Amino acid sequence: EFVLRDGLTWSDGTPLTTADVLFTYDAIMATADDDEFIFLRGDRTPYVGIVDLEIVSDTQIDVTWGEFFSGYPAAFDRLWPAHIFSDDPATAAAELNEALPEWTHNGEILPSSGPMVFSEWNRGQNMILVRNDLYHGSVSPDVVNQNAPAFVDTVEIRFVTDTDAQVNALLANEAQIIMTQPQTAFESLTTDDNFTIASSAGPVWEHWGFNLFNTHLCKPEVREALAFAIDKEQVMTGLYTPLFGDALPSEGLGNVFWMSNQPAYIDHQTQAGYGQGDMDAARANLESIGYTEGSDGIYEHPEDGRLSLRVGTTGGNVLREIQIELLQAGFRQAGIEIEVDNVEGAAYFGERPFNPDAIECANSGGQSGNCEIWDITQFAWVGGPWPGSGITAFESGSGNNPYGFANDDWDTRAGECDTIVDESDRAECWNELSEYVTTLNLDPDNGLAVLPLTQKPSFYAYSNTLSQAAVAPDANAAGPLVNVVDYRFAN
Repeated sequence: EFVLRDGLTWSDGTPLTTADVLFTYDAIMATADDDEFIFLRGDRTPYVGIVDLEIVSDTQIDVTWGEFFSGYPAAFDRLWPAHIFSDDPATAAAELNEALPEWTHNGEILPSSGPMVFSEWNRGQNMILVRNDLYHGSVSPDVVNQNAPAFVDTVEIRFVTDTDAQVNALLANEAQIIMTQPQTAFESLTTDDNFTIASSAGPVWEHWGFNLFNTHLCKPEVREALAFAIDKEQVMTGLYTPLFGDALPSEGLGNVFWMSNQPAYIDHQTQAGYGQGDMDAARANLESIGYTEGSDGIYEHPEDGRLSLRVGTTGGNVLREIQIELLQAGFRQAGIEIEVDNVEGAAYFGERPFNPDAIECANSGGQSGNCEIWDITQFAWVGGPWPGSGITAFESGSGNNPYGFANDDWDTRAGECDTIVDESDRAECWNELSEYVTTLNLDPDNGLAVLPLTQKPSFYAYSNTLSQAAVAPDANAAGPLVNVVDYRFAN
């Protein structure tokens, strides 16, 4: 049973009911004549197992899955307004594809069910949100003003990619909150009484991912040499501990489905002996498959040549760039050359790991596409309390799987985890899937597709002229606006 609170409305005054729930489901699952889904959504896991939806009343809808599905709370995490779109699900799905990127339909701004309503968007510059006076209130424990609209009239979100510019805007009172990926520039604010720095270890995790069709990385011994040689504690001590203290484990992260502050967490990489800067083990691995040390200390293979690998990330992210430089020096001690291959900003993803030709290579098992676009990628995946949201990163043939990891047993097991009723057994299932991709224990050939580095906390700073700003929120949820209804100016 999914039950809505009484009296909910959209910001245009139209009642928000279970009809909107059914509409959302029908649009997500609508297919074209070729049976391809129309609505552009990558993961339909919460919906594909549903066998029946029955509207009991305006506030209750009963949903039946064909078998137990532990991720059911995430099934309807967002709803679309049925009264705005066409009744036909296929038509509505196509309309949603056009409407959502601009948040408008037929020239009109879409209504909201949250505390703020979209007003204006100037691409690359800012977005304006205005108060929803019909907001029904919040039951979030992070919110004090739970039963009323927001105090502030307007929120302006400015898109500023340069970290120093963000900090300067805060110092000049041109912004009251800044939220970004953790950066060393924030250290200057930690000792200033005019600002509050907040962070929490959320479900975002930084990693190195391997192109399994690279001429060197296709060898499991090479991937394991990298895993032995990397010194995660050096990275944590040098970059993250000064910002976050002991909020993150000094040995880094060793799991891709459970985070270090979750009870089910197991550090598979530390258990396998990885991440501890073991140069001797790294060298032994390389020499076991015919690599010999060259005159400059870098290993060479008699057929595949010099062990030189490109590592790329989002250029302009100072913390990531420093991190690569730290690791670059360490890997050289193991006889592995690392070359930096960054692309500025978000353009990196489309030009490197998620380039269509690179994805075609990954999906085809290296038979088509271009397998030489990238070697090693560094970026952060956003997870959540439900581990199932991350399976497409490793699923065979998935457009979200740039690595080329493919294992039929893994795919089968991934489909089973959320059907396990016992919570501890279900947690063990997700840990098994993590062990597949973070070690060679369960798949000696294709395993160890990624090196998880650390959780990447939500991190922001706010001016003390703004009162009742929230503690750092889950980066996968509402962001810094999690308790926007509470925001007031102190004076």
